[in-house]
Amino acid sequence: MMAEEILSSGSAIASVSTVGYLGFLMVPPVVGFIAQAANLRWSFAVMACLGAMMVWMVSKVRED
Repeated sequence: MMAEEILSSGSAIASVSTVGYLGFLMVPPVVGFIAQAANLRWSFAVMACLGAMMVWMVSKVRED
């Protein structure tokens, strides 16, 4: 099934926006937790690795 068959464009945009807002709200506490457990350098290293993983995952998405 293609994405257009599952969600309307409005629902898809709302879903992506919701995930974006959740990331905006969740990343600062996660960075603080990692910084308290290890140090600030490790927390930014983890965020950099997650960012690189996102870039890699986006490169695997195909457009039909």
